[in-house]
Amino acid sequence: NRNRTSSNTPLTVFYSDPAVTSDGTKIDEFYLGGSYGQKVVGGDIIAGVNEFILKPNTDYLYKITNDGSADATILTRLFFYEK
Repeated sequence: NRNRTSSNTPLTVFYSDPAVTSDGTKIDEFYLGGSYGQKVVGGDIIAGVNEFILKPNTDYLYKITNDGSADATILTRLFFYEK
């Protein structure tokens, strides 16, 4: 909760490495790639450009896939709000 004066508890739950039987319907896709020697490098900042209003009480999958042969370190930051 970024509103430090609020006592509301977020209802959103995130899981790492969930058991998934189907990816469901894809609503967005973004490819970021490149390489430098043995390391994959790249970067992008998207803030508020691809906002989705998601249906409450629905499960969504945020999936990151490394299509390359080199290891990749991923940093992602999600911004969301609940009504």
